[in-house]
Amino acid sequence: MRVVKSFFIDDINVNIFEYNLKYIIKFENSDMEQTYKIDMTEVVDINDLILKIDNKYIDVIKENFEVMKNQLIKLY
Repeated sequence: MRVVKSFFIDDINVNIFEYNLKYIIKFENSDMEQTYKIDMTEVVDINDLILKIDNKYIDVIKENFEVMKNQLIKLY
């Protein structure tokens, strides 16, 4: 697995990896992470994929982190 791109959007660390003809996108925030696998044939190139990770998409990722945090709190 090779790191293709790393960057921050707000307080979310975004890492994009290349592995077995897939892009693996990892979103990290605090102690939580979300991982998505995208077939490389579904996007034109890495820049196309990065453009799809816009503010609207990040807002959904943030909502998912909030749900995850609330689920984690229920364990305690």
